[in-house]
Amino acid sequence: MRDHFAAITGAAGGAAVYGYLFPERTGVDLSPADYADVVASTGLAGAKLSGAAADRFARYRAALPSSAQLWSGADTTLASVVRGGGSGIVSGLSSAFPEPFTALADAVAAGDPDAERDAQTRADEVLAALGGTVEGIKLAVHLLGRGGAETRMPHPAVPARARARIAAARHLVTA
Repeated sequence: MRDHFAAITGAAGGAAVYGYLFPERTGVDLSPADYADVVASTGLAGAKLSGAAADRFARYRAALPSSAQLWSGADTTLASVVRGGGSGIVSGLSSAFPEPFTALADAVAAGDPDAERDAQTRADEVLAALGGTVEGIKLAVHLLGRGGAETRMPHPAVPARARARIAAARHLVTA
């Protein structure tokens, strides 16, 4: 991993380069301490943490220098990520329903607990409706009239019950 990221940061010519740690998709699970060593030796600017890596966000934050930016791929964790020293989230769910996530970001930035609670509830509803899946996001975008439901990779068909849940989530667009 060190050689891999060193080659990338070396070729990037000073651009900020981030690692993407998603053990379930890559088969590589770097511990926070090992990733901190990689960051120190390669000049990585930080990382996006998804799956099991996102679940260990606090441990990565503690292991890395404060200058390293950490982003979470866990869409509904913005408040805890920011409070835990992270830079924010990289949200796939918000591509279908941006409003709850922008409201959550605004509420967290403003320190407004009531607005945060409301926005968090709505963001959690999006996660529950779409199941956190690519196929759920694509179907929601399609049902909202913003694109097709096709994915680049083969995915299972969205079951009828999940389709109904996603269709019912349309109210979140203007909420």
